[in-house]
Amino acid sequence: DAGGTPERRSIGSAGAYVFADYQFLKIFSTGARFDWSQAPYGTDEDASGVALFFGWYPVEETIGLRLHYQHTRTEVPGGGAEAVNFIGLQALFSLGPHKAHPF
Repeated sequence: DAGGTPERRSIGSAGAYVFADYQFLKIFSTGARFDWSQAPYGTDEDASGVALFFGWYPVEETIGLRLHYQHTRTEVPGGGAEAVNFIGLQALFSLGPHKAHPF
């Protein structure tokens, strides 16, 4: 506090996300994600984001390319906001045993 006495405070924060993925024609997928979170040091700042993606899996599901767009908006104390747009290309691969299936 102002007098120099230490004080204990407990601050809680929360967050959530929703994710959807739809696969079609065995080699394509599309989907979306929504994220929301509060800052860990106070509840007066939060961030939310929306992401869209399109994926292509030319060799089964072990190798894939995903084009990804994300828009993130951060609310800051005092009523301001910051927005960031992101476009990325992900290379996805997985290794390990899996059951045989026709592709």
